[in-house]
This record gives sequence, structure tokens and C-alpha cells, in this order.
Amino acid sequence: MARMIFCNIAYMVFYRGQSETDAAVGGGSNPEKEEEHNFDPLGDHMYGYVPAVARTIDVARIGPVNGDVPCVRKSDRDVVPCCDARAGGVDVVWTATSPERDRVVVGWYRNATVFPILEIHHVDRLADGGPDVPANAVALCPNCHREAHYGDRADAIRQELLDQVASRRN
Repeated sequence: MARMIFCNIAYMVFYRGQSETDAAVGGGSNPEKEEEHNFDPLGDHMYGYVPAVARTIDVARIGPVNGDVPCVRKSDRDVVPCCDARAGGVDVVWTATSPERDRVVVGWYRNATVFPILEIHHVDRLADGGPDVPANAVALCPNCHREAHYGDRADAIRQELLDQVASRRN
């Protein structure tokens, strides 16, 4: 049986970043509209973002197969996601509501890997004048994202991420 999820995102014409002629419309209450770069190639990969209801995608509900990595569980009540949690081999269909109010398919990924919770981290910080482009972004789980900003290893993590981003740019 095929594993498939449908994701509703903001509507755009090109998904190459917001502009005066292509602004993200709809897609939920998230004002950041991270899905604006959903179909931008980044090296050999394409990444997609969907603001998940309750801030997580339960990859176990997609149906486990060999190679999937579940979230790390500390106890029955405390689920801590990790950067390795994922479900592979999933077809992802991206839908949006057009300005004409029609639900349309705006893209799809075949055989994708789905991560439960990832946040966009700008390696060259926006506050320091870093660009808001995919080449300056990495996806981190919330715990690693917090560590990258405020943890004891923040400087070391930042340097590792800068090296990673630099290698993607070359």
C-alpha cells in the first residue's frame, strides 16, 4: 500500500520567495509563511514545509516501514523529537486554495522523507543582516534549534552549520 500525505499550504504562483507579484495567500494562521520556498531546489534536494497542526507530524501514523526512525520517547507522556526521526518512501501532495477559492494541487514529491517537526534556522542570522534564502537555511528539530541559539554549544553549532552551508554553496 502506498504511503501518502496531503499538505495544505499557502497559495503562490512560483514558490520562489514572496514578492510584490507573488505573495503567499492563505495556508493557515502562521504569519511567517515558510512554505514560500517549498519547490526551490537546494543542491540535489528539494525541501517542503507545512505548518503542522499541534506543531508535529506523527510519522508513525503514516505507517512504519524498514528504515523509518521514530521519535525518542522519554516516558509515556513526554515525547521528545530528534533530528533523526523520519518516515521514508512517502508521496507528499501539496494543495492550496487559489484566489478563486478552488482547491488545487500545487506540487508533489514522490518517495519523500517526512520529518515530524523541523524549524528553519538561518545560519547567517537575519538580525545580523543574513539573507532569507534557502542557501542560508537549515532545518533543525526544536531542541537542536534552541541549542543553536541559546545552548552552551551555540558557537560550535553555528560554526558547524556555517561549514555545512558553505559546502552546499560550492
